[in-house]
Amino acid sequence: MKQGDVATKQQAKVLFMRGYRPSDVISTLHISSATLYRWINTEKWREEKQSYQDRIAQNELQVIFHDEVKRKEKIISDLEFIRNKSIDSIITEKVRPTKFPDAVDAYIDAVKTEKEFKEDLLKSNFINIVIKVLSEEIQDDELFFRIGKRLQSLASSRGSGQSNYLLGPATNTQ
Repeated sequence: MKQGDVATKQQAKVLFMRGYRPSDVISTLHISSATLYRWINTEKWREEKQSYQDRIAQNELQVIFHDEVKRKEKIISDLEFIRNKSIDSIITEKVRPTKFPDAVDAYIDAVKTEKEFKEDLLKSNFINIVIKVLSEEIQDDELFFRIGKRLQSLASSRGSGQSNYLLGPATNTQ
């Protein structure tokens, strides 16, 4: 194969992997359809593209769950601060007697909410571990892709305020 053909083939592969339709690759690089389809079929570009898309979906899921964990950890930290400030005011009797019930209510609310967020954080961490195990163990690219898409759909439904059986009720952060 000539040097120009190698470069054209590389360009075709890059465009194909980026999601260009074969007809667009053909018209962009001015190559024959027979040549492009021969490269696609003999070098298994479709399978490679599917594997690449699977890795991207997996990475996107991991980023989503990582961001969710960080957000929840920040909320838990804020709740711990509120809880500690409330109990400190109660213990040191710095709170006026008329405001004592408010301080107790703030403490109880912070404890309850903190517990809920910690439980949700545990679920998120568990799901992240499951995703890592699945990515290591599933050898069938098609199955892995379908599972990845399903998990991605579940994760994005949480952001839209919906709930689902796997992740539990979605929380409204506004």
